[in-house]
Amino acid sequence: MKLSRVRLWLRSLKDHLSLVLTSGLIALVGQALCRSLRYSVSGESEAEQAGNDKGKLLITWHHLTLLPIFHLRRRGHHAIVSLSRHGEHQHRILRHFGWSSIRGSSRRGQLRALRQAARHLKQDGTVALTPDGPLGPSERCQPGCVYLALTSGVPIIPIGIHFERCWRLPTWDGYMIPAPFTRAHLHYGKPLRFDSDRHSLDVEQACREVEQAMAEAIAVAKQAVEQARRQAPQQNASKDEASARPAPPMLPWVLYNLGLALFFPLVVVFFLHRYLTRARARPGLLQRLGIRPTHVPRNAALERVIWMHAV
Repeated sequence: MKLSRVRLWLRSLKDHLSLVLTSGLIALVGQALCRSLRYSVSGESEAEQAGNDKGKLLITWHHLTLLPIFHLRRRGHHAIVSLSRHGEHQHRILRHFGWSSIRGSSRRGQLRALRQAARHLKQDGTVALTPDGPLGPSERCQPGCVYLALTSGVPIIPIGIHFERCWRLPTWDGYMIPAPFTRAHLHYGKPLRFDSDRHSLDVEQACREVEQAMAEAIAVAKQAVEQARRQAPQQNASKDEASARPAPPMLPWVLYNLGLALFFPLVVVFFLHRYLTRARARPGLLQRLGIRPTHVPRNAALERVIWMHAV
C-alpha cells in the first residue's frame, strides 16, 4: 500500500516537473524567437477605440497565436484555455507571458468559461480566444465567440498575422512557427458587433461573418509583408547612396588578420608549454592520486657549472 502511494507520488512529481520544464522552455524559445522578428502592427489604435466604453473580445486562429501572445504580453488580458493536458501546457506558457487564463472549452467547462469571460468583459476587460479551438476543424468558427459577444455586448476584433517565412507543425491546425529574423505583420481587423437578440440571430451566418473578417485581416497582413519586402531593396539602395564613402584599402586589413592568425596560436602554445613544464614545489591532485609521478624540482645551484681560472 505504501509502495503504491510512493509510486503515485513519484509519477505525479514527474508529470509536474515535465509540465514546468516543458512550458518554461517553450516560453523561453518563443520569446527569443518573437524578439528576433521584424514585425509591424496596424489597426491597434482603432481596436482600442472600439473597446473604450466596454471590453473587447480578441480572436485569431489557433495556428496564429504565437505573435499575439508575445505582442499583448503583460497587459492584464485573459485567454480562454481548455481543460485538457495540452491546455495545461498553454496555461503555464501564457503565465510566463503575463496572461491570465480562463479554463474551459467547447467540450469541457463551456458554461463556466463563458460566465467568467462575460464577467471580465463587463468589467472593461479584454478576453482572447481561438474560435476554431481546441480541436478544430481549422479556420472554422465555432459559435462560442458569437454567444460570448452577445452575452457581454462587446465587439469581436479579429487579428490577422502573416509571416514571410515559417514552418508548419504536423498538428491538426498546422501550427505556424516563424523563421528567426523574418518579416511579420499583425493587423487588427474591423470590429464585429452582434446587437441582435440571441434568439433571432442566425448563428451560422454570424460564424461565417467571423470567418470572412479573419480572412480579410490575414489578407491585409500578407499584403503589408509583401509591401515591406518590395520596399526593402529600395531603402537599402538609398541608404547606400546617402552613406557612400571610399572603401578602405584591403592590403593592410589582410596583413593584419594574417599576422593575428599566425601570432595568436604561437602565443597560446608558448604559455601552455610554460604552464605544463614549469617546476612545482608541491604535488598536485594527480600526483597525490598516483596518476602522475611526483615531479622533483631540480636545484639550479647544484647544476650550475663553475669555471675556475688557475694562476
